[in-house]
Amino acid sequence: MKVLHLTEHFLPFLGGVEINLYEMCRRLVKIGFDVEVVCELEKGTPKHEVVDGIKVHRILGFELIKLIYSLGRITPSMMWNAIRTEADVVHAHSYGFFPTWVSMLSSKPTVITTHSDPTAQIYPLCDMFRAIPVKSCDRVIATTVMERNRLIKIGVSPSRVAVIPNGVTHPPPEAPSIDFSPMILCLARLDIAHKGQDVLLHAIPKVVSAVPNVKLFVIGGGRDREKLERITRSLGITRYVIFKGQISPSKKGMYLKNCDVLCVTPRTESFGTVYLEAMAYGRSIVTTNVGGIPEVVGDCAIMLPPNNSEILANKLIEVLTNKKLRDELGRRGLQRVKDFDWDVLVKKYEALYEELA
Repeated sequence: MKVLHLTEHFLPFLGGVEINLYEMCRRLVKIGFDVEVVCELEKGTPKHEVVDGIKVHRILGFELIKLIYSLGRITPSMMWNAIRTEADVVHAHSYGFFPTWVSMLSSKPTVITTHSDPTAQIYPLCDMFRAIPVKSCDRVIATTVMERNRLIKIGVSPSRVAVIPNGVTHPPPEAPSIDFSPMILCLARLDIAHKGQDVLLHAIPKVVSAVPNVKLFVIGGGRDREKLERITRSLGITRYVIFKGQISPSKKGMYLKNCDVLCVTPRTESFGTVYLEAMAYGRSIVTTNVGGIPEVVGDCAIMLPPNNSEILANKLIEVLTNKKLRDELGRRGLQRVKDFDWDVLVKKYEALYEELA
């Protein structure tokens, strides 16, 4: 069976959608699927290549309208891929983005994975139209029950929505040890409105007063690095906060394996693959109780309300000074993460594609 994936980006571009798409596709190839990915051409990447059996075709795109999260970017020739494809199924990714609109041009059975909160308000006019592709495709994949319920709320038929969570490689890749503790790790796109790193930075002065030798490693690329560095300077905590930028997957594993606590404090989050990655290494987690996060972490994390640096500081101090608590959270995570193994989840995709084709 042949499956065509339409998506904004693919590796080496690193993000939750891209990593999950790669992990799913390479396993589909292993069980006999013919998988093709069409995405936007990134600087320094080849137009055509085969990555672990996945045929990747990158095409030129441009920003038609300047919108938040690059919602206004288009890749016009992707339309021909959808129209002319000989694939059995066309699978588009990311709610309201150009690839989902393109999938509507295909005469083949279509699937859309939203990878987002479909009721999140971005632009009033844009929000009115973003739901059109998910209302017209053959199947919609939600990564959480929360997401499924919200898709139904905006008018998607319940019979067309399947819940398949994002996955993780388990056991995780081997990673070197580093002798550095205590370490708080914030691993997320530098996007204040979404990921809330500003809340974490405002919690650090109180954390430092209780745990003087702590360091916060902020890892990820994004548009708000300068703003976050400015907040760090204004709070007088530059000696405790280290910005590492975008890093390779191997280095990411090193930080996940060696941190004392993963702390990401989003204001909105549809899923959060980074929590699975931390759980796979047996790390403790402190995060916010928003979106689909509770369905991902279960009882393996300390969750708190968003936008509250005072409560966040108290919880971080509690975790950093209580090894028994850290170990217990890590133990629960190691057990729970087995349910999110990609080798298990890929069978659900196989069944869905075969049903449609």
